[in-house]
Amino acid sequence: MGALSTIELVDDNPGKSKKCALVSMGSLVNAQFGQKLTAGSAGKTYTFDARVKAVGGPAVLRLEVERAGRPWDRAARGPDNTVNPGAWTDLHLTFAVDKEYPEGWQAYLNASGEGAQLQVYRMRLYEGAYISNDNEDGTPTQTADRNLFKNANFEAGLTSWFFIHGPEQFNLRRTFVRTSFAVSRLLANLGVSGSTPLLERFGNPVSASEGPSVLKNGDFSIDANGDGLADGWECSIKSGSCMREAVAGPGSGWAQVINVPPIAAGDKPPEVMIAQHGFPIRGAQWYQLSLRTRAEGLSANNVTWTVQDTANWQALFDYNNFTPKAEWQSLSFIVQAKNTVTRGTKFQIWFTGTGKLCLADVRLEPIHDPTAGRCLEGLYLTRPTEWDDPYRFFGW
Repeated sequence: MGALSTIELVDDNPGKSKKCALVSMGSLVNAQFGQKLTAGSAGKTYTFDARVKAVGGPAVLRLEVERAGRPWDRAARGPDNTVNPGAWTDLHLTFAVDKEYPEGWQAYLNASGEGAQLQVYRMRLYEGAYISNDNEDGTPTQTADRNLFKNANFEAGLTSWFFIHGPEQFNLRRTFVRTSFAVSRLLANLGVSGSTPLLERFGNPVSASEGPSVLKNGDFSIDANGDGLADGWECSIKSGSCMREAVAGPGSGWAQVINVPPIAAGDKPPEVMIAQHGFPIRGAQWYQLSLRTRAEGLSANNVTWTVQDTANWQALFDYNNFTPKAEWQSLSFIVQAKNTVTRGTKFQIWFTGTGKLCLADVRLEPIHDPTAGRCLEGLYLTRPTEWDDPYRFFGW
């Protein structure tokens, strides 16, 4: 197709509105249509809704609210919804805010689907539970002091709205596909046989493990002395507690819970660390750290992890940060070791602040080289980037 993406105002007149935004995806993979606005307050509940209509064919849409600055963590993310042409559809997402976002929010409608077109009529973000978008006369969220979006009905055109998309387009993918096919066919006609090293790697999935986790008791299931701290681990905390707790529901097991009470105004936030010593690390080997985590009232912006060589206190991996949410989430990091160290290593997770941090299923395991013969996110022919060479996966 190779069509360009566009956004414009059109007449549709649903109800009392005279204008709505028409988003045309063209050959984009996905795009975001929304607005940067003041964030809601911690401890309160908000609702984000939008009235949308697909044009010509279905579109896959979801609502998202994220921090308007690094680390771009999300305050809320709704499910994917397939919207078909026809009547107007109300998408809505109600969420609780568990921390402050001083950078503000970016609230947007995420759209995907090549060639998809959609009309957007009224977007609202307001405190409280969902109120139907059908009520257009007297609904309190229509007033400027309740709806955090500005120019919600596009009376001032597209002022204050953004339309963001990445550089990847399906027509670029097709270029790589057809080029690779043409080169292979041409050389085959000349009697030159070809091989595809990429296909040979299908037997080994990306980041496949090469061995067990080097961390012991990473599921925190063993506490022989009953002191509340899982065997093999140490916790550095001046005030507060570091105790095991049973995890109920999906992914049940044990979690190590670090709880740091609030401090007096003007006091320096405490430094907190959980660590494990004494396991080998091989230089140039790739490793994957995986864990499950959640937090409550954590004042630290980030939690950091690495492995140190205690002989010279040099980090064997680059520092990596993560920001836990109120609900359990699974995280993973792929890193390469800088040096070989057989003794004196220290795996550590730490933060500076107060609040509650829960950790579960912590694993650090060696993996296959994720850069050799494969792409990190699937097949080469469906994920080209600007540095890709159509010839590089073919040996002659």
